[in-house]
Amino acid sequence: MGKKTKLQGSPAFALPHAAGATIVPFQTLTHETFGAIGYSWSEFWIYEAELAQDSYEKLKALHQAVLVIEPHANGIRSIHDKELLKALYEAGTGLVSHATRSVQHLVEAMARQIKTPLVETTATERIREACRDLGLDDYSSTDGYQGFAEMLSIRDAVEHPTQARIFTGDPSKWDQVPLAWSISERSIKAYERYADWFDLLTRDFDAYLSTVSKPEILSVRARGLMSPMSVKKPPRT
Repeated sequence: MGKKTKLQGSPAFALPHAAGATIVPFQTLTHETFGAIGYSWSEFWIYEAELAQDSYEKLKALHQAVLVIEPHANGIRSIHDKELLKALYEAGTGLVSHATRSVQHLVEAMARQIKTPLVETTATERIREACRDLGLDDYSSTDGYQGFAEMLSIRDAVEHPTQARIFTGDPSKWDQVPLAWSISERSIKAYERYADWFDLLTRDFDAYLSTVSKPEILSVRARGLMSPMSVKKPPRT
């Protein structure tokens, strides 16, 4: 378990606010050296979607690095640069991992609006269940949903490696090897389809929230907080 923050209520640190003010959740933690720390909480699906986009941009640039490799007389490009291969692996695995988590976190955001717990267990089924419970379209009949399903299968191959998912001589199953899939155009196209689908989901969810949002009265256990822990000062500049 984490070390208790031991925060204490202190009216001296309480700040006034107007009725109807927006309240931002504040996550607190302890750092053995730095002392108590807090940060403004926000939806992680936003972070994950942005990180997936970052990985996509990196992967596109790396594909250009592959393009400039001169093909051999037999018509095959050879990649032997370990740093390039590592970068391709990092970008490709980041792409599918962040995209998958963006959906998982979006499901959790939707679940907070639903009165009954979700029962499905896989990412594809949970997003469909959450959308159904909110009365939203899951767009599962679209090509974008299939793009996400393809990325999810690669994420599973990354998280659960087998010999066949690391290397294969089967000419029809190379797309089950995450690095091979990442180097191919399949990775770029799958992401672009997923991104279009995810934008539809978040657009509809934002519209849903705008119709159900209403002011709430919050109970406050303590006004103003302070930490009794020792604090390390920032270095002087």
